[in-house]
Amino acid sequence: MPTIIRFALAAADAKLWNHRVLTPSTAMSKTVLITGTSSGIGRASVEHFSAAGWNVAATMRNPTSEAGVALAALPNVAVLKLDVTSAAEIAAAVSATVARFGSLDALVNNAGYGLLGPLELATATQIQRQIATNLVGPMSMM
Repeated sequence: MPTIIRFALAAADAKLWNHRVLTPSTAMSKTVLITGTSSGIGRASVEHFSAAGWNVAATMRNPTSEAGVALAALPNVAVLKLDVTSAAEIAAAVSATVARFGSLDALVNNAGYGLLGPLELATATQIQRQIATNLVGPMSMM
């Protein structure tokens, strides 16, 4: 299983995690940038990586939100503004991560946009937003 997928699964379900792979002693101050950290798997991933001793760049569209403030209180966590559909915000988040922690070792592309309902009822704008966030955004992060 690819490492990034294993990290996401670990955050969602601790029983799936192999503790020999990522522990405070093996992390050695590596840095991870995680997108979409305001809730769910993204937020759990920040908590997991922080507890494992990693430096974490937790990104979200609104870093001053309640979730952003809570994550900023964790050790070795920087909460940064990032909308994955914005090339300028991607560049700024990566630059801020390297400036703060000195390197960037891993990326967890977690940000996503859910569009529910029948496809034929979706507007062109909704479909474009879905593709920009869930396809082009993650590709732009790499």
